Amino acid sequence: MKEIEIDLKKFLEDRKKKKETLQKKLSESLESFLKTKIKESSEAAKSFFEKIRDLQIENLLREAKNFEKKNKWRKAALTYEKYIELKLKRIRGSKEFLTSLLKIIPIYIKAAECYENIPHKSIEEMKVDLKKSAELRETAAELYFKLERFDDATKQLKAAADKYEKAKMYEKAAECYSKIGDIRQEAQDLLSAAYAYDSAANYFLKANKIEKACSILLTSARMKEKFNLIDDASKTYKKIADIYRSYGYHEKALEYYGKSFELLHGTDKFRNIVSVYGSVGKNLEDAGKYEEAANCYMNAFNICKDLDSEKAGSYLEGVARCYKKNKNYEKALHYYKECAEIYSKNEDYFSAGMCFLKMAEIYLELKDYEKAADHYLKYSEYATLDKKRKLDVFDGYYKAIELYKEIVKKLDKTNVEKIANIYRKMAKSFEGLGNYEKSGDFYFLSGELESKRDVEKAKLSYRDAIKVYEKGKKYWKIGKCYVRLNDYRKAFEYYLKHAKKNEDELNFFEAAQGYRKCAICLRKLNDKEADAYYNKAIRFYMLYYDRIKNVSIPPGEKANPGAILRHVGECYRDMNLPLDSEKYLQRALEYFQKENLEEEYMLTEAVLNGVHAEMLISKGKYEEARHLLEEAIHLLESLINLEYWNEDGKKSIRKYINEYKSKLSKLEVKPKPKILLSLNTPIVGICGIEFPINFEVKNESLDPVYKVSFLDHLPEGFEIKSKLKNIEKIDGMTTINGQIAVISRKVGNFEIRPLEMMYRDKEGTRYIKSSNEVKIVVLEKPQLTEDNIEKLKENFTKYIEYQIMNKNNFYVAEGYRYLAEIYRKLGKRESQNLYKRAIDYYTKFITTLEKEIKDKDMESKIKLLRAYKGLAICFERVKRLEAGKEIVKRAEKYIKEMNLYKTNSKSVQNEIYLLEVTKLKFEIKSKLESSEYKALKTLFEKTRAILERLSKEDLRDNDLSFVKDSLEEMENLSKSTKY
Repeated sequence: MKEIEIDLKKFLEDRKKKKETLQKKLSESLESFLKTKIKESSEAAKSFFEKIRDLQIENLLREAKNFEKKNKWRKAALTYEKYIELKLKRIRGSKEFLTSLLKIIPIYIKAAECYENIPHKSIEEMKVDLKKSAELRETAAELYFKLERFDDATKQLKAAADKYEKAKMYEKAAECYSKIGDIRQEAQDLLSAAYAYDSAANYFLKANKIEKACSILLTSARMKEKFNLIDDASKTYKKIADIYRSYGYHEKALEYYGKSFELLHGTDKFRNIVSVYGSVGKNLEDAGKYEEAANCYMNAFNICKDLDSEKAGSYLEGVARCYKKNKNYEKALHYYKECAEIYSKNEDYFSAGMCFLKMAEIYLELKDYEKAADHYLKYSEYATLDKKRKLDVFDGYYKAIELYKEIVKKLDKTNVEKIANIYRKMAKSFEGLGNYEKSGDFYFLSGELESKRDVEKAKLSYRDAIKVYEKGKKYWKIGKCYVRLNDYRKAFEYYLKHAKKNEDELNFFEAAQGYRKCAICLRKLNDKEADAYYNKAIRFYMLYYDRIKNVSIPPGEKANPGAILRHVGECYRDMNLPLDSEKYLQRALEYFQKENLEEEYMLTEAVLNGVHAEMLISKGKYEEARHLLEEAIHLLESLINLEYWNEDGKKSIRKYINEYKSKLSKLEVKPKPKILLSLNTPIVGICGIEFPINFEVKNESLDPVYKVSFLDHLPEGFEIKSKLKNIEKIDGMTTINGQIAVISRKVGNFEIRPLEMMYRDKEGTRYIKSSNEVKIVVLEKPQLTEDNIEKLKENFTKYIEYQIMNKNNFYVAEGYRYLAEIYRKLGKRESQNLYKRAIDYYTKFITTLEKEIKDKDMESKIKLLRAYKGLAICFERVKRLEAGKEIVKRAEKYIKEMNLYKTNSKSVQNEIYLLEVTKLKFEIKSKLESSEYKALKTLFEKTRAILERLSKEDLRDNDLSFVKDSLEEMENLSKSTKY
C-alpha cells in the first residue's frame, strides 16, 4: 500500500512538474507570439504615419501650384518654401537623397519666380522680394553645382545677379558673377570664367568696392593672357588703370596703362594703342601735368586722324583743353578751332558747339567781349543743330545777347556799320531762342541803320526780318518790311492778314490799323481798291470807338476816342473827301480839348489845317492855303521832340512835315487848270438791260493834266457793268471820249451828276471836277404778253432811237436783237426784219472796232466778242448758214489772237460757249440739208450738253432766250431724225 501511495505521490509530483513545464512553455510561446505580433503592429503603424506625412508634403505642392494659377504669388512662394523645408527633412539620410534633391531644385526656382511676380506698392517691398528670389536661385545654383550641373548653376547665378542688380545690391550681384567664374573654372571653361570676372568687377565698381574690382579684373587679365587674347587682356589692364585714374591713384594707373601698352606694342591694333595714349593723356591731365598730357593727346590724334576723324577730334580737344588749363590761350584757341572744324565735318554739331563755348570763355578771360559774344552765339547755333542729343543749349544765346547789349552801349553812335552788324548778331541770337519778334526787330533796326549807307545790305536785313517775322506770324511787321523794300503789293498782303486775324479776334483797333495800311499800299500802287480798304478801316475804327467812348481811358493810352476820330479823319483825307475828314478831325479836337490832351490837340489841329489848305488849293486860294500850311508845320515842329511820342508817332509827324513843306514849295499864284466833264443828256435805258453813258473830258488849258480818275455818284439801284478807267495824261487843248455801261433795277427819271473826276497838275496838286447834271430816263420792261406788245415795242424803239442818235452801234444792235427775240416768241414775222437790222449794226460796230482792237483794253475786246456772238446768233435766226459760219470762223480766229481762251472771266467763257453752240447748230443744219445723218447723234449730244450748262448760268435775257429755244429745237430735231 505504501508502495502504491509512494508511486501515486511520485506520479502526482511528476504530473505537476510536467504541467508546470507545459504551462511555462505555453507561456513562453505565447509571450514570444505576442511580442512578434506587437512588433509587426508597430512597424505597420510607423509605415502608415510616414505615408500620411508624404501625402501632406505633396498636398503643399498642390496648394502652391493652385495659388500660382490664381496669381496669389506670395502665398504660392511661401507654400513652395514650406514644401522644400519638409521635403528636405523627409529625404535627408535616405538612399534616394540625390534623386529626390534633383526634383526639389526646380521648386526653388518656382518659389523664386513667384517672388519675382509679386506686385509691389513700394520700392522697398520690391527689393525685399527680389533679394528673397535671388537667395533661392543662389541655393538652386549651389545644389546644381554639387550635382556637377555647371551650366544650370551658371544660369541660376546669372538670374540671381540680375535680381540683386534690380534691388541695387551690387556687391551681392558681383559675388554671383565671381561664383560663376569659379564654376566655369571648375568646368574647364576658362575664357567664360574670365568674362564672368569682368562682370563681377563691373558690379564691384557699382558697389564702390574698388580694390575688389581691380583684384578680380587682374585675375581676368592674366587668364586672357594665358589664352593669348592680347587685345582683351590689354583692354582689361587699361580698365584697371582707368579705375585707378578715376579715383586719383595716378601712379597706379600709369603702371597698368604701361601693362596695357606693353601687350599692344608691335601689334597692328592702332585704335587700341590710340585709346591707351588718350587715357594716359587724361591721367596726366588729371594729375596737373598739362604739357605732358597735351603731348600724349597729340600722339593719339596723329595716329587716329586717318583712322577715325570723329575720335581724333576728341583727342585734339584734349590738346586744346590742356593748353587752356595751362593758360596758353593762343594755342588753345588754335586747337579748339581746328577741333570744331573736325566735329562739324563729322556732323557732330554738339561737340563743335562745345569747342566754340570754350573759345568764348577764353575770349571772355582775354576781355575781347565781341569775340566772346560771337563764340557764345556759335556755340548755341552749332549745338542746337545736334538732333540726336536734343539738349537745352540756349545759354549761349542769352550770354551773347547780354554781351552785345553792353558792346552797343559803349560804341560811338556814329559808328553805324558796327552797330548794324551787332544788331544782326543779336537778331540771330533771338532767332535761336525762338523769340522771332525780337529777332525780326533787330534785323529791322539793322536795316534802318544800313539804309543810310548801303541800300543792298539794308534790303538783306529787311528780308531776314521778314523770314523770322513769318515764323512768329507778325504780319504787321512783315508789311512794314515790305514797305521798306518798296514792294507795296506784298506789304498789302501781310497788312491784310494782320487785319483779318484781328478782325476774327474782335480786336477792332488793330483790324482798322491793318485795313488802313492796306489802303495806303494800294494807293501807292494806284489801285482803285484803296478806297474800299479805307472804308473798311473807318468801319472798324468806329466799331472800336463805340466800344471805348464811354470807358475810362488810362493816361497816356494812344488808342483813345479822340485818336480814333483823328484816324477816321485821316482816312477820309487820304480818300480826297475833305468835308468828311474835316467833320471827324473837328470832333477829335473837341475830345482832346475836353480831356486836356495838349499834344494830341496840336497834332490834330495841324492835320486839320492841312485838310483846309487842300480845300483852298482846289479853289485856287493859294495865299490862304500857304498861311495854313505854315501854321501846321510850325505846330508839328514844336511837337516832334516831345517825349510824349513814341517812334511811330514821331515818324507820322515827320511825314506830315515833309508833305506840307513839299506842298508849300509848290504853291504859287497860278490859274487852276480848266477841265470840263460833259455827259450827253438825256440818257435813255430800259430797266434790267445794260445801257451806255457817253462822256467827254476836255482839257481847255494849255498845260497837260495827269492821273485822271473817276468816281461814280449813281443812285441806289444802279450798277456799273464796266470799270471807269484812269487816264494817265490829257494834253492841253485835247478832248477824250469815254463810255461806261450801267444797269438800272429801278424805273423812273433821275436828275443827277453821275460822275466826278479827280486830276493833278504837273506839280502834283490835286483837283476835283463834277460832271454836268444829266437826266437819266429808265423805261419799264413789261412782261412778255400779247397785251404788252405795244408798250414793249414803244419802249425799245425809244431806247434804239437814243442809241442811234448817240452812234452807239453795239447797243443799237443789242436793242434790235432784244426786240426781235420778243417778236419771235410771240410768232410775229417782224422778227426777221429786226434780226436783219441787228445784223447791220453789229457789222458796223465790228468793222470799226476790228481795225484798232489790239490797242484797246480788255473790256473793249470782250465787247467785240459779244458782237461776234450776237451777229452769229442773228444769222442763225434768219437761216443764213454760210454767213453765220464765216462769222464764227472770224470770231474763233479773234479769240485765239487775243488769247481769250485763257481768260478766267466767267462771262467771257459763256460768250465762247454761246459761239460754240451757234457753230454746232450751223453744222447740224448743214448735215440735215445734205442728209448726212450718221454724225448727227454725237453733234446733238454735244450741243445739248453745252446748252444745259449755259441754262444754269446768269446770262442776259436775249442770250438766255436763245439758249432755251435752242434746247427745245435740238430736242425736237433729235427725235425727228432717223440716224
